[in-house]
Order: sequence, then structure tokens, then C-alpha cells
Amino acid sequence: VVITNTTGVTLTGATQAVFKDPAVTGLAVNTVTCSGAECPCASCNVAAMQGAGITIPSLTNNSSVTFTINATVSATPPATFTNTATVTVGAATASASDTNGGSGSGAGGSKVRVIKWREVFQ
Repeated sequence: VVITNTTGVTLTGATQAVFKDPAVTGLAVNTVTCSGAECPCASCNVAAMQGAGITIPSLTNNSSVTFTINATVSATPPATFTNTATVTVGAATASASDTNGGSGSGAGGSKVRVIKWREVFQ
């Protein structure tokens, strides 16, 4: 999941970004890590990501943070997964949905982009 700030200002304090990717039936998240100069944690907390969210204390304009999520599909998965990652900045939320490889889009009038992709190995 790549979060990019294109607001024209640094997101910090009252406008800091919060990243969430809630739990999904049939998908167990093992780890979440991040990279980028403004990564808030080298080994992030899965419970935080799926709950209240991971706060990005400062995200400068035109910079990004990449979260890598390692997950395992259950032995008997549901026919369709719907998984939505969001970033909230103040009252605005940007999201990217992934329904078995769906698409990402910005929402809420925010200039914070969330891009989510998947890789399938068979």
C-alpha cells in the first residue's frame, strides 16, 4: 500500500495521516512493515493497522510511505475478498479497494493518494 501526499503542505499535528487496513474474513495478516524516509515504524503493529490505525506523524508534500502487508489466505477462503485500506487526514479519507485484485481510487476530496496492489503466486 503506497500513501502519497500531494496536498502541497506537510501533514503533521492536527492534519497527520492515519493508515488503516481492517481484518478480512479468510485472510490472516502475519506482518506489516513500511519503508520510505517518513516511515513511522520499521516493524509496524498488525493490531494497530486493523484497529485504530497507524499514525504517520509527518508526511511532507510529494513524499510517500509504502506499507508491505504479508498475509495468508485460509485453507477454505470465501469466494470473494473485499479489502479496503484507508488513510484519514483530518475529516477527509482516501481509500483503495481490492476485491480480488480490484482498483484504487481517491475519495473525500483529499489530495492524499492510496494505491494498493496484489501479487499472486501459483
